[in-house]
Amino acid sequence: MEHRQKIALLEQVTPFQLLEDSVISRLAECMEPVAIPFGEVVFSRGDPGDAMYVIVAGRARVVGTDPSGNEVSLETLDVGGHFGEEEVITGSPRTSTIRAAEELILLRLSGEDFQKILRDRGDVIGALQNAAGDVGIRNFLKQFTSLSHVPAHT
Repeated sequence: MEHRQKIALLEQVTPFQLLEDSVISRLAECMEPVAIPFGEVVFSRGDPGDAMYVIVAGRARVVGTDPSGNEVSLETLDVGGHFGEEEVITGSPRTSTIRAAEELILLRLSGEDFQKILRDRGDVIGALQNAAGDVGIRNFLKQFTSLSHVPAHT
């Protein structure tokens, strides 16, 4: 994937729209493409939060478990969707599992590069945390209430 293509994708990620072109370019330089075959796991709940991802092509399914241990599909993410940033920011383990709902091409930003480039950008980190918080509330409701029977957005 060419540098300018990475930049064009990152400019569509809402929290990154707060960044100057030079910062988006630095992020693009650090992001590595990763291919994940259909059905494979990107990361599992409890794994270390060592990177964030942006979807270039395909769809990813966010998966949790209900109180009985049954798998619950929480959300489906499409091109431009991002995940893993909350754990990179907080240093906590992954709170859910991400699986390829179809062949998936991602851009991976290591936690180290994330911190190096964005550590002084409270506005971007706050926007990423707000988005993650909204998702966290929705995921909690889907896992632990009667909403667990509502299909994930597809």
